[in-house]
Amino acid sequence: MQVPKLGLVKVVLHRTLSIDAIAKTLNISKEGDKWFACFSVEEKASPQESKQALPPLGLDLG
Repeated sequence: MQVPKLGLVKVVLHRTLSIDAIAKTLNISKEGDKWFACFSVEEKASPQESKQALPPLGLDLG
């Protein structure tokens, strides 16, 4: 991953990202002798089909 002011940083991803994902924020922390990078990304939302369409439900708790 290319990080401004740091250059190229090696990361191990725990989730797959789409090729067009854009990193927006980055937080680097150190716990013990390990470094962690937590970043948020922006990517296009893909429409998901609902498995089962349920009718609207309203609850009155008062």
